[in-house]
Amino acid sequence: MISKITTISLLIVFIGCSSIKEISSTSITSSKYVTVYSRTVNEEQFESIFQILKENISDFPITKKNKLNYKTVNNKYSLNISLKKRYFKLVYKSNVGYDDKIKLMKSKLEAIK
Repeated sequence: MISKITTISLLIVFIGCSSIKEISSTSITSSKYVTVYSRTVNEEQFESIFQILKENISDFPITKKNKLNYKTVNNKYSLNISLKKRYFKLVYKSNVGYDDKIKLMKSKLEAIK
């Protein structure tokens, strides 16, 4: 009876440890080139940012909501965009370099006053 409990306990600990390793190894990534741009926005700026994103990203959601999250990952870069009613954040990560299209879009976003 005690050996069964010990065996089951060891099995549970082993399974728990192996799943923790999987989570930690897949969640940690590093990139050579990282750009993070965030700001608070008002309603007019929200509209301007939405238009710029819609014009520059072909598969950006067309419907306007108070909260939009967009994520794309390809072999060159990953791009995460969060556009909320009062907040905007863009995160770009790459090991290859900065994408010219993303740099141009970021400069347009920074120009919004």
